[in-house]
Amino acid sequence: MRANKNLLVIPIIVMFIVGMMLVISLSGDVDEFETPVLHTIYPNPDTDRYIYLLWNITGSAISSDIYRSKDGEDYIYIASHFGFRRSSMPLLQTYEDTVLFSGNYSYKIKAVYETGESDFSNIESVTVILD
Repeated sequence: MRANKNLLVIPIIVMFIVGMMLVISLSGDVDEFETPVLHTIYPNPDTDRYIYLLWNITGSAISSDIYRSKDGEDYIYIASHFGFRRSSMPLLQTYEDTVLFSGNYSYKIKAVYETGESDFSNIESVTVILD
């Protein structure tokens, strides 16, 4: 009976990933104030007033602060997002914003840590078209 060679690859990949996680956690190379990465907003344009934000963050963040702008220049704080687990691996975070009017909306995120905060994330924008 021949062993499937593809089945041998899976344990090697798992060992590689676990090894890399160990190296990262032991080396301390994760930036304490790592800047979140905000994903492209879909759908765009949006027609149901619910804007879904997704972003990645690593490190020891305790929350994220979410900011929105109608003009792309003046941002207001709209919410904090909690519920992180401490990890050196990227975590996908989500937030649902509800807007009441048609227009262009821009978003950015800032990670909050016990001893400070990150720079702002990249900016992502969406056009909302409501009937």
